[in-house]
Amino acid sequence: MPAPFPHRYHTRLVRTLASRARIEAAPRAPIAGGPPPEFDGDATAWSPEHLLLSSIGLCLLTTFEALAARDRVALAAWVANVTGTLDRSAQGLAFTSFRVALALEVDDVERARRTLDDTRVHCPACKALNVPVEIDATIRRSAPRVE
Repeated sequence: MPAPFPHRYHTRLVRTLASRARIEAAPRAPIAGGPPPEFDGDATAWSPEHLLLSSIGLCLLTTFEALAARDRVALAAWVANVTGTLDRSAQGLAFTSFRVALALEVDDVERARRTLDDTRVHCPACKALNVPVEIDATIRRSAPRVE
């Protein structure tokens, strides 16, 4: 049973070098963060931009899985490629678009489509953004399991 609401989360950032940090959320393993290469950063560090895109993808997955359990949709495979465009705007630098190319394998395509529609509405990360998240989904029926 999930914990009662409200849920609160905490992370800790410790500066390690100029514009670089260790991102912590114990008991998880720390990760190295910093600017992306486009802003003269280290390509091996997790940038705020990459963390944001990962949050969108992971939140869609976990929201879908929760709703799929409710809807009795068996999810066999999920691959999400999340892209975002950062550009100049009247308000300064901002993300101007997010797109998720999603490939699913499920036991019931029609139920999965309805569950995905609910996921679009209920994903907390997507609801927190000022720019809509476009989802292009390919949903296939998974192969029957041989036992």
